[in-house]
Amino acid sequence: SPTGAGVPSETVTPPVAASSLPLREEHSDPKAEPISIRFDRISDDMGLTLSITTPGDADGETTFANEGYGNIKDAQIFISSVQIHQDGHPLPALQSKLGWTVKHRPGGILTVIYRLPISGRLRMDSGHDSFMSPIVHDGLFHLFGNQAFLMPTGRRGADIIKLKVDATGAVGDGYFASSFGPGAAPQEVLAKRSQVGQALYLGGPINLTVTDTPTGRVGVAFSFMDKSVQGDKMEKDVLAVVEAGRKFFDDTQPWYLVSVYGAERSDPAINVGGGTGLTNAFAMYVASDLNLSNDEHREHFRWVLSHEYFHQWNGLTIRVASQPSSDEDDRSVYWSSEGVTEFYAMRLLTRAGLQTPERALDVLNHKLLRYLQNSKRDLSAEAAAALFFTDADGEQIPYLRGYIAAWYADMAMRRHSGGERSLDDAMRALVVRSKSDPKFRVTTAFLASYLGDEMSAQDRRTFERFITEGGAAPIGPDSFAPCLVGNYESAVLRFEFAASENVSCFTH
Repeated sequence: SPTGAGVPSETVTPPVAASSLPLREEHSDPKAEPISIRFDRISDDMGLTLSITTPGDADGETTFANEGYGNIKDAQIFISSVQIHQDGHPLPALQSKLGWTVKHRPGGILTVIYRLPISGRLRMDSGHDSFMSPIVHDGLFHLFGNQAFLMPTGRRGADIIKLKVDATGAVGDGYFASSFGPGAAPQEVLAKRSQVGQALYLGGPINLTVTDTPTGRVGVAFSFMDKSVQGDKMEKDVLAVVEAGRKFFDDTQPWYLVSVYGAERSDPAINVGGGTGLTNAFAMYVASDLNLSNDEHREHFRWVLSHEYFHQWNGLTIRVASQPSSDEDDRSVYWSSEGVTEFYAMRLLTRAGLQTPERALDVLNHKLLRYLQNSKRDLSAEAAAALFFTDADGEQIPYLRGYIAAWYADMAMRRHSGGERSLDDAMRALVVRSKSDPKFRVTTAFLASYLGDEMSAQDRRTFERFITEGGAAPIGPDSFAPCLVGNYESAVLRFEFAASENVSCFTH
């Protein structure tokens, strides 16, 4: 039977103190709005009950809503039995496509109480949208704030709030952890409103270990995994990936949480379903009987971990620009946030010794082939962005094109500087700038100029044309000389090691 349905791990440590959580100095705002989120109880027939207490709007009318994601447009389907109170007294609420609206005393304290119905076990091959949906079953809840929380609308995501999280009434004999620390006891933190929505919250019969490292505490939670799954290997891989990322950026994080959920599957060939990077956290979905003694399975597990963890810097720290008059990402820049992240997922794994150079070469060849075969490779970045959630080939363009573009930029910058500069230096500098200026956002035009300034004029034109207009990959047979030799086989470019005894030359 799955360990998630049995006795939780006993290696959990006490909750993180609020003062030790990842807060910057600018977050110490004495006027921070207080918001309390309480996970009240969970039952097999009623689901999970939540209570959220927050000040209402100053004009005396507040709308509470949760957000959809991707193809999920009506997130209200996750919510039932909504009640809204002021000073302990129920208020009449009007439900519309905007959410639940109440009239109240201006600025009064409101509490919205509602339920998340039982969802059943997640099926790993049911699509990425299902990963974002609230998971509630068998005493477990596994939630992303934006989809699970009814919050007041019309408030700025950049605003600092004083968040109180209390899960003592919901976890029973189990455990609780969130993006803001482990432990079900009430804890208070300061965070941006957007961070609360983009955070992970899970509790119930989970296995949870917390490890103190020189660069911060790391939590590993796994639930509904078969007893055969090697939890020690899983934890070891998580710690190794975290160390590699932090070492690359010379960074620390007081707290980071990785959740591994054992899902059901129809296709036995699917072992790792994917995952999602969140505030100080990453949620991964795998087969409940994932075999980490299988090299291929373990490499895939590590790769997904590495990709999503790198998003802590490229995606959550280095942010892409928003669409005009919107808070939504400009997806035409996803070649950077997704494709460049794909590149560094491979690079850091290889450098950390978690992936062989042979495997890294296989990845390079595979991605070049997939890009060549992609029916949308001639689309511009703007045109591909419009297909991101609706077309399988279009959705892959940012990942594949960005991966190839990162290789080209890295090599062009090394050529131009005589080996003194590379894409690594540019990424580190962008992280420093993003941390110093929270309003900073990257666009394709900015990156073409910023990276292009460290290339030759010809390389700059080639790079800019590729990331904006698409088309053929700007990689040739001699791009990786003298380490690799490239040859065309039926129009497909493939690389091999120039000397089989010197595979260490390809450290990605």
